[in-house]
Amino acid sequence: SPNGTTLVFNTDSPTGDSVVKQTLSTAFDISTAGSTVSDSVMSGVASNDESVYDLTFSTDGSKSFAITDFNGSYDRKVIYCEPSTAFGPDLGTVVNEYRYSIYSTPSDLFPNSIDFKTDGTKVFFGGYDRNNSSDLYVWSYTLSNAFDLSDISTGTGSNRNVDVSMGTNKINLTSLLNAKNLKINSLDSVKFSSDGKTFYILDSVLKNIRSFALSIAWDLTSTVTSSGSQKISV
Repeated sequence: SPNGTTLVFNTDSPTGDSVVKQTLSTAFDISTAGSTVSDSVMSGVASNDESVYDLTFSTDGSKSFAITDFNGSYDRKVIYCEPSTAFGPDLGTVVNEYRYSIYSTPSDLFPNSIDFKTDGTKVFFGGYDRNNSSDLYVWSYTLSNAFDLSDISTGTGSNRNVDVSMGTNKINLTSLLNAKNLKINSLDSVKFSSDGKTFYILDSVLKNIRSFALSIAWDLTSTVTSSGSQKISV
């Protein structure tokens, strides 16, 4: 949650992909997570969906967005739900599903992660280029209505396609880091700070979290610099 007192994450469980929720007694300090754990099987994840890759919420926790496989294919989909309780863990029923087709011109970017600007007017994806999986990207779309992916989708009803031709701002993190003789091997999650001036990348291969600074908040076309990394133990 924005105030750092609620920790929510997705994980595998014997009954399927689940949402886990814990309370932190000290904001943003996971070592203070309470012993009480709430969890719920994730809504809208069919048995033929191979995996849930990432989960994020609107600022007030009333909307959830999960990236999953699309029926085991090479596409992705974003599952949008409206939890009855802010930040879940029960995400409620599926409101919409948005298919992100990497075979749609002009985009071959393959998303693993999703995040939003705090006011919901931008959505950010993190992932890689299908034609060269070593090229890792973060890219964005502008939304005219807060947290409403229908602004960048085609079709009607509960199943829509993200219109990848709507123009995105993107940055190749692999090229950025290679120019500094730094490495990145995977992009498993991208998350922004609340002021939009920093974003963080989880690299599960190198087992680190790397931070990047933006000269203009929330703007991937501004100057982006690598601002550090932290090794993690798992």
